Amino acid sequence: MRSIRVVSRAKRKKAGILQTGAKLFGGFDFQSRAQTQDWSIVSELRKQYEVTQVPPDNDYPGDLDALLVALPHTLTQPQLDRLTAYVKAGKPALILVDPLPAFNLELGPQETPPNPFQPAAPSAPTKTNVKPLMDVLGVTWPIDRIVWDTYNPHPQLKSLPPEVVFIAKGNQAPEAFGTKDEISSGLQEVVLLYPGALRPRAAAGLEFLPLLQTGKSSGALRWDQLVERSLFGANLRSDLPHNPEKEGYVVAVRVKGAANAVVIADVDMMGAQFFELRRRGVENLNFDNVTFLLNAVDQLAGDPSFLALRKRRPRHRTLEAVEARTRQYEEQRLRETEVAQATAEQRLKEAQARFDASVREVQQRGDLDDQTKQIMISNIQQVENRRLAVARASIEDEKQRQIEASRANLEDSVRGVQSTIKLLAVALPPIPAFLLFIAMSLRRLKREQIGVSPERLLTANS
Repeated sequence: MRSIRVVSRAKRKKAGILQTGAKLFGGFDFQSRAQTQDWSIVSELRKQYEVTQVPPDNDYPGDLDALLVALPHTLTQPQLDRLTAYVKAGKPALILVDPLPAFNLELGPQETPPNPFQPAAPSAPTKTNVKPLMDVLGVTWPIDRIVWDTYNPHPQLKSLPPEVVFIAKGNQAPEAFGTKDEISSGLQEVVLLYPGALRPRAAAGLEFLPLLQTGKSSGALRWDQLVERSLFGANLRSDLPHNPEKEGYVVAVRVKGAANAVVIADVDMMGAQFFELRRRGVENLNFDNVTFLLNAVDQLAGDPSFLALRKRRPRHRTLEAVEARTRQYEEQRLRETEVAQATAEQRLKEAQARFDASVREVQQRGDLDDQTKQIMISNIQQVENRRLAVARASIEDEKQRQIEASRANLEDSVRGVQSTIKLLAVALPPIPAFLLFIAMSLRRLKREQIGVSPERLLTANS
């Protein structure tokens, strides 16, 4: 349909893409010393819109129908002020912020100390405070919070960390996809990588409509918990504890009223891999990332003609029974993990209390001078520190064993549920056919006996 409209030479609307540190139009990468290509979203928008680059240092074109801005914190302060004034004037804008851009960790909004063992990039983007822009949008965005969710409806992707967030109706959110806006209503599944959290703030004349929301098995980590600096740059930690906070996080929002914008707390969701999956049509990995982004641009540009058409695709149901049983076992595992951690902390407190009691006993002795007391306390401290270190290592090992045992029980239970379902899938389908065979056989036998004289029927005594 879009191709037909293009061939018919219908007038195209104009979409602008602001030049930021994300470099959606490609450019020279000083770290890899290579030329990067345009992002896939650019070529996708060109199929429907007249796409233009918008320089951040000059006034924006007045004929823009929608403006896309990725990583606004990489703008300078004057450039951000110009963008803030543009949004404040009610002009339509798609704003993508990100607390941890997985495609380039150095583009995060946090001020990190430079690595002394690596040369700094000659054109390293600045990191400007975006709070004035968020205030105009009526949105609060903690730049150091990364959202995670343990919900994952794809068994083949279970190795992915919880920071790869799957938004779908099965995540137990009251409204995973906002139904009050055509941008998100009717979507099936969206994936985000290390997204942030968006919250509403009191702002006159603004309406906050959540578009994407995580479920009850989600939480948030601080940036410094997840990212560690080394001689080789920034790296992401793994095997971090994930204790659900029993509340969902909004990761994309529609702002209406004095401002006209869509804010998404993740830039990686429009990575090339999602466009490739959409093009190839891989079964069970038909994510709605591209649909969601195009819907947002269309709605902002005032061209909703394709919104309903994009949502017309096959419905892929997940294994709801497996997900429900898996959720129960996951909750049980979390409870066992919390008990193991509480037990470990209690044992460490007891060991520390014994050390403190030994020190107090020495300090209270009146038959010793201060120098002798200090020597004895130092000796006790060395002995107790060794004991405490051994106890801490033992307690930690025991805690990890309990956690691993709980995790193994979870995996065994899930495999048991899957095996039961597979067995039922093989055993149950023939039963209706067999029952139908018996019913038809009895019916045929009964029809054969209709009109036959009773004397001609064989009996057991004949």
